[in-house]
Parts: sequence; C-alpha cells; structure tokens
Amino acid sequence: MRTKSSGAEDDRYLVLKSDKNITCLKRQLLFKPIINNVEVFEYTADFAYVENGNKIIEEYKGHEFQRHDFRLRMRICSAMYPDLIFRIVKAKGVDTQYKAGKVFSRKPRKPGRPKLC
Repeated sequence: MRTKSSGAEDDRYLVLKSDKNITCLKRQLLFKPIINNVEVFEYTADFAYVENGNKIIEEYKGHEFQRHDFRLRMRICSAMYPDLIFRIVKAKGVDTQYKAGKVFSRKPRKPGRPKLC
C-alpha cells in the first residue's frame, strides 16, 4: 500500500474533511480486481468517502501526468464495483466520473483537431 501522499493530496484531504456532505472519509484504499481467478492489477485510490448517500472513490490529480493505462484501470474498477462512483478530480475540479464501466460525466474539453475522415 502506498503511504506517501503529495502535498496536493494533503490539501485535498483537508478540503474533503471539512465538507459537511462527506462522511466515512478514508485514504489510500487498495483495490485488487480479479478476473477469471487472476489478480489483474492493484489500484490504490487516493480517497474513498460517502457523499450525499453515494459511495465515491476519488483519484486526485494535482498535475497533468497520468499513467498511460490510468483511465483503463478506472473503467475496469468501475465495471467490477458498479455500486461505486470512480471520480477523477484535478486542481480545477471534477474531470471525469465512471460508474459501472461507463463515463457518466466529463468536464467539457476544448475542441481538438477535427477528424479528416
């Protein structure tokens, strides 16, 4: 289990802890998804809490770097634990939320390069 957190995560913890809508706040929750009796990876969430009756697993990104497989891991976990909402939060606010393997809310993105075909 990862025990060291970034300064940004520590700041986020204080924000979550002071929010009256949040209960059961935990840090560094470990997930080990198993498919066909095989542990496929380990994922340590930054925070887990209950917000207005919804069970939230939060990954806080104080910077833009993400592992190349990060979003895939989030989708797999959300599919395997459909009662949980997996949320990616960046310094500017909620970025993406997954539930039951699907994106159900995403921060609007700037238009990128148009597809040619």
